Amino acid sequence: KLLGSALFGVGEYRAAEKALEEAIFLKPDYADAHCDLGSALHAVGDDDRAVQEFQKAIDLKPGHVDALYNLGGLNMDACRFVRAAEMYTRVLSIRPNHWRAQLNKAVALLGQGESEEAKKALKEAFKMTQRVEVYDAISHLKTLQKKKPKPSKGKHDAQGEEAFVIVEASKFKRVGSKTTLRQDLANALDIRAFERTTKLGHCDAELLRKEMNETDVPVSYSGTGIPEKSIRKAALEVILRRLLSFLKPDTFQGAVKAMNERILSVLDASGSGRVDLGMFNDPDWGFGILTTLVKLEDSDHVRHGSHTCSVCRYPIIGSRFMETKHSFSLCNRCYSEGKVPSAFKLEEYRFKEYSNESEALVDKCMCFNLNSKKLEADA
Repeated sequence: KLLGSALFGVGEYRAAEKALEEAIFLKPDYADAHCDLGSALHAVGDDDRAVQEFQKAIDLKPGHVDALYNLGGLNMDACRFVRAAEMYTRVLSIRPNHWRAQLNKAVALLGQGESEEAKKALKEAFKMTQRVEVYDAISHLKTLQKKKPKPSKGKHDAQGEEAFVIVEASKFKRVGSKTTLRQDLANALDIRAFERTTKLGHCDAELLRKEMNETDVPVSYSGTGIPEKSIRKAALEVILRRLLSFLKPDTFQGAVKAMNERILSVLDASGSGRVDLGMFNDPDWGFGILTTLVKLEDSDHVRHGSHTCSVCRYPIIGSRFMETKHSFSLCNRCYSEGKVPSAFKLEEYRFKEYSNESEALVDKCMCFNLNSKKLEADA
């Protein structure tokens, strides 16, 4: 069971499934093993069996918080919001301060269209944790309630708002060279999300360089027969632990899991247990995106007053991308994904990026001055 849980913890889901099945064969009434097996099955997409395993864990131990919470998550993923809310309510009856369950319950209630109950649940979650993302979620819900749906023949979402459309990248044009390319932003957001999950952004750069240059990695001829520097994934984990020594064990486990899912499993597609270090010590690989990453970090905490994204309706944090013809605004995420309100169907969209409101104010003043001069000339 411990082996299976460890394998699941680092993202080796198929191997975890086998180990946990063996644990249950040896001890059929092992509730924790059933719960972890359910998580592994959900991770590989076998949701029917996952539900059975979570339910078995709950039958064996009715107050099994992890099984109840995970079953709630599975139902959320399947858009079964009523069932999900029931699971989170049961979690909260056992552990009243479980803020994640409270937050997810709010989302499930919103999925049912119970916006007032969702707002109450969000406020309770905010009391428990004081996290800014919960505060933003409450503001987002209030915004949705204030906005009245416009009559349209297009598709609408559950709140009556007009649905968005996703347009191809070639239709997104930039106004000025300072406006970030849509694909560059998408890549930067993806890299930053990975960096935050793994905590690699907090590594000591000198220590990283030392590990890359001084670690003695033997040459291997396995697999292709071509000599290559490769290392066992377990040995690579030891190096990661040195680089991320400041992390608590559970946080480090999450970092290794993300590394396994996004990088190591790709590099070791054959399942040999070894990875080629070629990409790790190439100093020129992927550094072209650094400028966009730095720009993203610089504007990360900038808020644009009362401006909300015209697609997701969340308050805009970071850069604001304004479409110059129709003056609607997009957040970083919606711009990178090519989402625009369905009310605006154009052959092309021209966006200008604002990192703060002072830039927008300067633009307005320039437009006003130009218009004033034109009026004077006409007169």
